Formats: sequence, structure tokens, C-alpha cells
Amino acid sequence: MRGGIGILAVIVLALVGAGCQSGTTTAAELKVGDCFDVAPTQDANGDNTTMNVLTDCAKPHDAEVYLVFDVPVGPNGYPGDEAIGALQQTRCDAAFTTFVGKDSGLSSYDIDYVRPTAESWASGDRSIACLIEDGLGGKLTGSAKGTKK
Repeated sequence: MRGGIGILAVIVLALVGAGCQSGTTTAAELKVGDCFDVAPTQDANGDNTTMNVLTDCAKPHDAEVYLVFDVPVGPNGYPGDEAIGALQQTRCDAAFTTFVGKDSGLSSYDIDYVRPTAESWASGDRSIACLIEDGLGGKLTGSAKGTKK
């Protein structure tokens, strides 16, 4: 896993297409099959960050969402980075094989994800979105679903 998109709990999406508006969304609002590009931007404090711009999967893009699921809520609040990391690795890897049709270790794709942090957990964020990226750092064109690549 290269991690080119990064571990972001809240992603900003500039929605493109008819009737879409810019806005902020959590991983829970991402859908399987969403494709997007990563663009550098700055937040209100002038800090460098990224913005993920939804795009048509038929066009070259940086990532595709292939699974979105919620982290189980336990009695002790935020489960911690290690627990969330282990959960996302297990679930994203298993779903990758089903979605792409090839084991992730043998694939030309990489796995990345968007997940909650301790800060976003406090605001109710519980979702992990599993992402497919090009294994060589290039762009994907078309959906990775069923490609067996």
C-alpha cells in the first residue's frame, strides 16, 4: 500500500456535473464506484491540504472507491489508530479481491483508504472508505471492477 491519497478522515469534494455543488463530506458519504482526482489546496489557515474532485470513472483519475463500511462502536470510544488500521486492512483487502477479481498482493493496483481519526471520531465519523490506486502512481482509466489486474 503506497498511501498516495493519504489517511484523511474528512475529505473535501468539489463535485462536478449538473446540479452538484462544492462541499465537505465524510467517508460515509462516499459511494462504491466513486472516482476522483487529488488536487492540492489550502485550508482557511493557509495550511497545505488536498481536495478530492469527483470525476467520471471513464476519464483518467487518481482513485476509485470500492468499499465503504462503518467501524463498530465499542464501549471505550475511539478504538485507536492500530485497531482501525487492522480493521481497514482486513476488510479492504478481502473486498479488493472480490471487486477486482485478483488478490491484492498479485495486482497492479494499490489499496489506500480514508478513515476516521480521533478528532473526526468525536464528531461522529465512523466510516472507512477503501480506495484503489494505480500501483505505479499513474492514473486509472475506467473502473477497476472485474478487471483482474
